[in-house]
Amino acid sequence: AQAGCVLAALLGGAAALQYTLRRDQGWGGITVPLPSLSVGGLDIDASAMVRQFGNEMIRMPSGKTSPRKGSIEVSPAIFSPTHSGSGRDLREQITESARSDSSSHKPALSDDGNPAQFDGGVLLTKDDKEAIWKWLPHRQQLRTATLVYSGEAHGYNLHTLYRMCEQATHATEMKRGHEHACITVIKTSRKELLGAYTSSFWHLNNHYHGNGECFVFRLRPRARQYTWSKGNDMMMLAGTKSMSLGAGSCPALWLDDELSLGMTAECETFNNPPLVACEGTKVMPKSDPKCDKYNAVHQPGRTQAVFRCVAIEVYMLM
Repeated sequence: AQAGCVLAALLGGAAALQYTLRRDQGWGGITVPLPSLSVGGLDIDASAMVRQFGNEMIRMPSGKTSPRKGSIEVSPAIFSPTHSGSGRDLREQITESARSDSSSHKPALSDDGNPAQFDGGVLLTKDDKEAIWKWLPHRQQLRTATLVYSGEAHGYNLHTLYRMCEQATHATEMKRGHEHACITVIKTSRKELLGAYTSSFWHLNNHYHGNGECFVFRLRPRARQYTWSKGNDMMMLAGTKSMSLGAGSCPALWLDDELSLGMTAECETFNNPPLVACEGTKVMPKSDPKCDKYNAVHQPGRTQAVFRCVAIEVYMLM
């Protein structure tokens, strides 16, 4: 017992010397080599403990020292000559300190354990972001959804939306056929929120494109996702007068070139009902010049939910 106390006292003195040297020279200064000791059945790597204790300090501009952010704090009591704790006590102390430090910075996770990462935008709440994120393909959850177009910031114009999406991608990637997926979010005049995930970014293309990863969704009043039904492969259509997603008898989502008038209907591509009903169920007027793209597949007497778009944001997954 006396031998153990002597060894513990030597260890405490060496730790104090190491601390003093690192305080004066900044962490990473002179290292005092110490052997591994066994005190009271506790195997101690003294060098590792002293290094950890010394590395808790960093040099500040004023010459003073301050604890390093995010470091694990070890009580100085473990260096006391009278300390009789076990190895388990020391491990529990370090583990608990690390756990409490990380819990305060814990991000919101999807069902697959990936944090919802959105950069910019004002339409989505934290719950909205989490709902969208868990619907994304797994590989896309490792990316960041960056705002590339906002109607409020860039103006409500379809061609501006195309241009902002194209500018967000690198020219070399576009030439090689590389496509960035997008999340489009629309707010209606009655504060309903709907949108779509598309496997490609929006750009002028009068032919259907995109793959079966595309889906449409509603966030308010109740979050719901509608995935590809495999009924047809007509996904994205980006024309000069309108943009739409899904086809068959009607598109699941349609917007005019001023991004002000929208329509949603039952769609064979996603087997979805109208995503919103903010203006009531109405017949899309064939005489409306904004609806010329839709009139090509219009069925007389078929009803759709027409809405007014008051805000729109497009995020690109990078």
